[in-house]
Amino acid sequence: MRALVLGLSLLVAAVALARIFGRFTALEEWLFFRYTVSWAGTLAFVLSCLSVGNLIVGALSAPGELQDGRVVLAFSTGVYAFFLAIFATGLVGALNGAAFVLVPLVLFLVGAPKLVRDVAAWRERRRGRPLVVRFTPYEVLGIAAGAVALVALYLPVLVPENAAYDSRWYHLGTAEHYAAAGAIRRFPEGVLLGVMPQLAPILYTWAFLLPGGELFDRVELAAHLEFACFAFTLAGVPVLVRYLMPGVRARFAWLAVFFFPSVFTYDSSLHIAADRVAALFAIPAYVTMARALRELRPSACALLVVQLCGLVMTKYTALVAAVFPMAAVAVRSLQFGAGRLSRREVPKGWFWGPLTAV
Repeated sequence: MRALVLGLSLLVAAVALARIFGRFTALEEWLFFRYTVSWAGTLAFVLSCLSVGNLIVGALSAPGELQDGRVVLAFSTGVYAFFLAIFATGLVGALNGAAFVLVPLVLFLVGAPKLVRDVAAWRERRRGRPLVVRFTPYEVLGIAAGAVALVALYLPVLVPENAAYDSRWYHLGTAEHYAAAGAIRRFPEGVLLGVMPQLAPILYTWAFLLPGGELFDRVELAAHLEFACFAFTLAGVPVLVRYLMPGVRARFAWLAVFFFPSVFTYDSSLHIAADRVAALFAIPAYVTMARALRELRPSACALLVVQLCGLVMTKYTALVAAVFPMAAVAVRSLQFGAGRLSRREVPKGWFWGPLTAV
């Protein structure tokens, strides 16, 4: 009863405030509703990536294997699947308003049964544990500081003019070109952008397919997609710390990102570019590398390759982050090969894993 009364009170207060503010600015002109479109679109993007990504990660994992950072790995894998889906849609000339709705819907439905089962299994494992985690005063202070930093990064996202110079002529320009053409085709002008990494522009192409929206709405949706990628990158930092330092309590390691002020500067902040999208794949690449190096299992190597492809297909300079995992797999394969020649026992997939990766 108390919840019902509180809900009705909030509704009445909202209506009253809307009437008061409506005297100055018409309700249909409020930017809040336009930002709601960006939030809803980003939510659809995140859910579809998590759903299909979780399906792929589960299929490429050993039976019963539980991974630390499964959500982050599922999202990065799903983002690459989303990119491939939009790319394939563009190749057949079907980039339109229907594709804006159908691509994330189909990706979500494909992985939904697996996602429901995994969430139910997670809840079963959590049974008996407290729902609310208690934090120390220092932890609360850290969370508050992190929240302030996130708000400081998010506020510029609300302004389309925040887009960087190279975003306007490269990432957003490419996305607008594909959306206007309704297909992914060669550039008639023969511009260099057509042969540069396309993952980020093709993600933004989906934003430019927004039905009924104006340029403001499409740019804002693209900016929110980048922010979502950054948020999941932050979530991956504790995963990497636990991988490097097993047993360490690392759930607040994401705060360390804000110790480097460059993240707040113009060239390194969020401005609808490719840097933050590429960073999404970096931590999953090294975590999956650690899994692949154990036995060079083909499925584990395939999952590693998905992350490496995400890096390379986003930025040329991101190739430096892919060099070490590729070299590590090659060295491990040579090590197993030498063991096979000396008739030592080696994993059965030592040869097929790297071959699958290639």
